[in-house]
Amino acid sequence: MSISSEDENYMRLCMLIDIARQAVQVHFDKEFHPDRLTKEIKTKGYNILLRLYRKNVITETQWKILKGDNLKSTDFDIPLMICILKNLIPNIDISNVLPHSSLVKPTDDIARIKFHRNAIVHANRRWLSDEKFLEIWENVCEVSNGEVEWNPNLILNPQF
Repeated sequence: MSISSEDENYMRLCMLIDIARQAVQVHFDKEFHPDRLTKEIKTKGYNILLRLYRKNVITETQWKILKGDNLKSTDFDIPLMICILKNLIPNIDISNVLPHSSLVKPTDDIARIKFHRNAIVHANRRWLSDEKFLEIWENVCEVSNGEVEWNPNLILNPQF
């Protein structure tokens, strides 16, 4: 059975979003130093995060991670890192819409990753046209290239 180019595009973007998660993590680790992450979450952020959990903003799976004794951002998914940033860092603005390409602050880059990640995860169809793939690819690659070392050929030429 062969895989269509649209199916390949979708799978490639799923892999790209995983790399983009690392770009979000780089920014997250600047705000919450890994050596202090557990203490900051357990003391300063606990009541806020508990309230978000009770409102179902934080999922059961995410809450179990946050209840651990030795928190590591490598265990957090994109939505959890963004939720923590938006709710525990004063004056941080991570948009829910795709920022204009002229906006280049780190929070704009995080918003781009969030937007494309959500579009991919919540898509009704699990395929993408070549044109849409290239549009998203270029947008997310610009963000990830500044924060994470990676080889795009691993995604562009995978062995499915």
